[in-house]
Amino acid sequence: LGKNQYNNHWNQDKPDGRQVCVHGFIGKLADGSIATYQTLPWNYRGWHAGGSANDTHIGFEICEDGLTDASYFSAVYKEAVELCVYLCKQYGLTEKNIICHCEGYKQGIASNHGDVMHWFPKHGKSMDTFRAEVKKLLDVANAPTPAPAETQKLYRVQVGAYSVKAN
Repeated sequence: LGKNQYNNHWNQDKPDGRQVCVHGFIGKLADGSIATYQTLPWNYRGWHAGGSANDTHIGFEICEDGLTDASYFSAVYKEAVELCVYLCKQYGLTEKNIICHCEGYKQGIASNHGDVMHWFPKHGKSMDTFRAEVKKLLDVANAPTPAPAETQKLYRVQVGAYSVKAN
């Protein structure tokens, strides 16, 4: 995903000599489109939190740009919301189960990182707005299907073309 000019990314074997692995990355593909790239099965234990959240949470990284490109942010933010909706549906979770790295640190289950709160506020977002958007999509996905209307007599029209007028 993308090209990191500083080569300080996790999208490589043993970054900085550490044995770490997240479940996926969200970023820009070579063709410029935004996508999720899965690196571990979602139900495998990752090495992403630096704490006990490794045992209980799915971790993914959003590849950053210069932190100021609004269109890039909007695209990866949308992809992250959709990924979380998918994972919530897949594993019976809700938006309340979603945390960022710094929230995990405050809960004592992750190491001290500022992710994603060093970036989201620059674009008017927070983890609360993120969770609200996940909830909104989950509510739409979980809305009950309306009951079918009463059986009604249907009239149909069949159109044909004939070469003999009598037919």
